[in-house]
Amino acid sequence: MAGASAHTLLGGIYLAQGVLDRALTCFEEALSREPADLSALISRGQVRLSLGDLRRAQEDLQVVLESGTAGSPLVQQARHLLERIGELRNRKRR
Repeated sequence: MAGASAHTLLGGIYLAQGVLDRALTCFEEALSREPADLSALISRGQVRLSLGDLRRAQEDLQVVLESGTAGSPLVQQARHLLERIGELRNRKRR
């Protein structure tokens, strides 16, 4: 049986190929095995953002911000994606 990191890697491949439903399934499986896998969490947030699920994407990314090491690449990426969510919400309000 594959571990969390294998599911995270496979999810990353699906994400890169634009196969978002399979990517989401892989990241969710990885997180069911290892809830603290910040890489899977940020990737799931990316998929949710791509699917237009801004609320759940924001939830995932906020956990990365709160759990990650300040200044780490994952935290910086989460911050960038959260800014993107803010921009998308501002556009919807106009």
